[in-house]
Amino acid sequence: MTAPASKQTRRRRFKLRGLITYLLALSFFVLVISGVVNFLAPSGRIARQIDWSLLGLDRIAWQSLHLSFAAVFIIVALVHLAFNWHGLLHYLRDRASRHLTLKWEAAVAVAITLVLISSAVLALPPASNLHDLTAQFRRTFWTDGGAAPGRGTAPTGLGQKESIPATDGPSLPQGHPPVPPDKPCSDCHRGQ
Repeated sequence: MTAPASKQTRRRRFKLRGLITYLLALSFFVLVISGVVNFLAPSGRIARQIDWSLLGLDRIAWQSLHLSFAAVFIIVALVHLAFNWHGLLHYLRDRASRHLTLKWEAAVAVAITLVLISSAVLALPPASNLHDLTAQFRRTFWTDGGAAPGRGTAPTGLGQKESIPATDGPSLPQGHPPVPPDKPCSDCHRGQ
C-alpha cells in the first residue's frame, strides 16, 4: 500500500547539523588550497612587481580568502563541537568508570601543540625550518636564483621586526626613503 499523496510530497526539513558538517569539510578544503598557494606565492614586494596572480586572484586576495575561511572553520568547528559534545565525551570516557581514557594520547597532543606554538613564537625549528623552506622556494622560483642584495630570510619571533636595508637599490621601491640598517621599516611594509 502506498502512502497518501500529502505525505509523499512533504518536504524534508533543513538540518543545521548537515550544514555544519558540509561547511566544516568545505572550509577545510579551501584552507588547504589557499594555504598551499600562500606558501608557494612570491613575497608581497615581488608579487606586486610582477603583478602575480593565480586563478584570477592576487596575493592579497589569496590571503583574504585564507583568513576568511579560517574564521569560518573556527566558528563552524566550535558549533560542531557543541552539537557533538556528548559523543566526544563518551568517546573519551570509559562508561563503567566515568574516568577520562586516552590520557597519554591527550598529554602527547597537548605537548606537540605547545612545542609547535613555542617554535613559531620563538622562531625555532620546526617552524623556522618551514619558514626557511618557503623563503628558499621563493628565492629560487620567484627571483633570479638568489635573494635580493642585503635581504635576509631569518624568521622573526613575536615582537621582533624584520628590517629593510638602507639602500636605494632594487630592494626598496622607487621613491622610497632610505631606511637605516638599525631601524625597521614597519610603517609602510610591515617587514616586507
